[in-house]
Parts: sequence; C-alpha cells; structure tokens
Amino acid sequence: MAYVQIDKVTLATEADAYFSQAPNQETTSQQIERQMQAGKGRVNALQSLAAAFAHESWDTTLEEDLKMLRE
Repeated sequence: MAYVQIDKVTLATEADAYFSQAPNQETTSQQIERQMQAGKGRVNALQSLAAAFAHESWDTTLEEDLKMLRE
C-alpha cells in the first residue's frame, strides 16, 4: 500500500505552473533521436563502423569471404 503524507497546503503560484504542463508523448526511438540531435548519448558503434567503411570498395564478395573462412 502506498500513501502520501501532506505536511503543508498552500495556494498555487506561478512557480507551480511546471506541474500543470502536459508531458511530451514520444516513442522511445523519438526520444533517442531528440537526445542524439541535442548531442547527448553515444553514437551507435555499429553506425560508426558502417560509416567508416561506407565508401570502401572490396576485391572479394561476401560469399567468397565466407568460403575462405570455411576452408
């Protein structure tokens, strides 16, 4: 069981306006995107790796590489 103990009751002031604001309704991916744009958080390591090799050209295909690994 949960309860709240109230020690003092006063009239609301302008400083209390924060509590009457409606919260933002964002999905998890929208929150992450907003935080990344604000410079918070780390860049996904896989995204960094993919970006590093985005303009690379390869002499072999993925299939050839996998065959070589099996040998």
